[in-house]
Amino acid sequence: MQNPQIAKKLPALAFVALCASLILVACDVPTGSDSSLASLRITVSGSPQAQAPRNLVPACGIDIASWSLHGAGPDWKTFDLENLSGAVHLIEALAPGEWNVTACGANAAGTILVRSAATSVTLTRGKAVDLNLVCRIIAGFGSFETTLSWPSGFIVTPQLAGTLTPAQGGADTPLTFTVDASGFSASLAPPVSVAAGWYRLGLRLKDLSA
Repeated sequence: MQNPQIAKKLPALAFVALCASLILVACDVPTGSDSSLASLRITVSGSPQAQAPRNLVPACGIDIASWSLHGAGPDWKTFDLENLSGAVHLIEALAPGEWNVTACGANAAGTILVRSAATSVTLTRGKAVDLNLVCRIIAGFGSFETTLSWPSGFIVTPQLAGTLTPAQGGADTPLTFTVDASGFSASLAPPVSVAAGWYRLGLRLKDLSA
């Protein structure tokens, strides 16, 4: 007997190399601003949010609850803004010149899940510049573990095996389950370490007495 395949999101706090799209638009600084300084308006986007009701996600949650912005500019000047909500953030009174800016997104527990590439932008005195940063899930490894059960008496001699197949393509990871003494549940033994990403979980439950 074979269960339907379901997708599993593996928690790992590091993921694929990031990309950032950059849009620079010069515009006038609002009246009353110091014309000797510059402003930067940053728009952040990107989330590993599950897209289908049958997706399984880590208990820690993968929704982005807050953003942080970090910049390094001329003469060792920096900015570090934490716990930001919303997508658009205006940073004023910055020194003109070249800045390198990075954005990070964290879940409600404060775990960073997505990050943008460090992106260079040149600020001009008396002007505001728009910068779009696209965050991607951070590359790394996570641990997958699960327990499955079936109705008591449904199978006499159960055997459960499975595979994890990367959604983006690649080799399957075989899964070995151990059936517990009750005979109607099984767990991975031991948990499997795999690269972070989306996977399709395939399961095969057999009755060896049949």
